[in-house]
Amino acid sequence: MIEQTLTPITPTNDPWEAYDDMKRFGKLQLTNIEFTTTTICNMRCEHCAVGYILQTRDPEPLPLDMLIRRLDEVDHLRAFSITGGEPML
Repeated sequence: MIEQTLTPITPTNDPWEAYDDMKRFGKLQLTNIEFTTTTICNMRCEHCAVGYILQTRDPEPLPLDMLIRRLDEVDHLRAFSITGGEPML
């Protein structure tokens, strides 16, 4: 039998970090950004968390310089994730 110790979620151990943000900044802060590069995908995987927003064609792309400027506006950026769609399409 494998013994497993789980650490409870507390203000010092919160995977979503909202408790920490409240303590540090006195309010909720935007700290994590997820950038979806495309919503095109020919698969319909049961486990897909965004399957409901997949489309057959992408909208007009956003200018890269605008994206960079907007990211610069986030004072406490902790994580930036790039995700989205089927990259081979």
